[in-house]
Amino acid sequence: MRCTLVILFFLVAVACRKGKVENEIQEPLDLNATDEIAFIAKNGTTEGFQLFLMKTDGSGLHALSGDTIANEPLAVSHDGNKFLYSTLDKSRTSRLYVIDKRGGGAVLLASDTGFYSNMSWSPDDRTILFQKWMMGLGNTSSNVFVMDSDGRNEKQLTTDGRSTYPHWFPDGRKIIYNAVNNNPGIYIMGADGSNAWRLGLAGTVYANAILSPAGDKIALSFVSAGNQGSLLYVTNADGTGMKEVVVAPPPAVPSASAYYRVIELSPAWSPDGTKIAYACTVGDNSEIFVVNSDGTENKRLTKTSKLESNPVWSKDGRHIIYLANDPKAYNPAIYIMRANGHSPTQVSTTDGFIMYPTYIGQ
Repeated sequence: MRCTLVILFFLVAVACRKGKVENEIQEPLDLNATDEIAFIAKNGTTEGFQLFLMKTDGSGLHALSGDTIANEPLAVSHDGNKFLYSTLDKSRTSRLYVIDKRGGGAVLLASDTGFYSNMSWSPDDRTILFQKWMMGLGNTSSNVFVMDSDGRNEKQLTTDGRSTYPHWFPDGRKIIYNAVNNNPGIYIMGADGSNAWRLGLAGTVYANAILSPAGDKIALSFVSAGNQGSLLYVTNADGTGMKEVVVAPPPAVPSASAYYRVIELSPAWSPDGTKIAYACTVGDNSEIFVVNSDGTENKRLTKTSKLESNPVWSKDGRHIIYLANDPKAYNPAIYIMRANGHSPTQVSTTDGFIMYPTYIGQ
């Protein structure tokens, strides 16, 4: 196993530094006029983040939320109209809201002394899945919950106090999540919390588990011991056929290790489930890559002096949006490029710190 890791590390490290760079080629972006990009951003005039929406070409930019929202990934309903977000005040009271981009303002769904995090909509948009952190002096726990989309019938699904990053299976019948308990790993359970079982390597603490669009494959990512880089595996949804796909080298700048770890542990499946986009360390930089889900044809898409991260596919698979950050200014911007890496174009004009770009389209 160690020999395999060393060989893969060398091959991927070389692939991260050499080869044809696709973003040196320009061609029309051919964007869908009705598609949109949502994101959260914080600038010098606000105390916290706000939710923004714009067209994929950057036009029509406007703030959707008046609240100062938590720094959390966006949860967009499958029809693309509703957004979930949470807030956390100084008294440590968290509130969960839903807002419709068509108007009507934010609606309070729930409030608690815990913190609402990692929310997502069920495939039929009728149920909300989320993680709730309970924060006490010397005692922080996290469990997985569900509630109706109108905020009623909240139900706790896990009780170990170490359950995080829940996601729905595409059929809405199962939930996958990460548990750092006495038997750490990725778990799958019924949508009602029943029949939980662990998959993955015994004793391995994974950072996240991302299901393929069909729900038949899982991308598992984690940081290797001793800051030796990040590993990406793909396995069948029943836990069989686990295969190393990428071994990303560690950051060349130790002080940036936490930032690099975050961006490398966010694999994104293409809509057809054949490819995975991810960010990879290249010297003291990071770039966007795409690899086939079986580990073949690892292709570098960007080559700039910026830190590229957070790749997200368009719904039709023709484009990828991502963040590009000047390490000196620390002022990320949203870019869009064709899925082959051609024609990278900055589309955001918002000043301040941007996080979690999300593609909304048909």
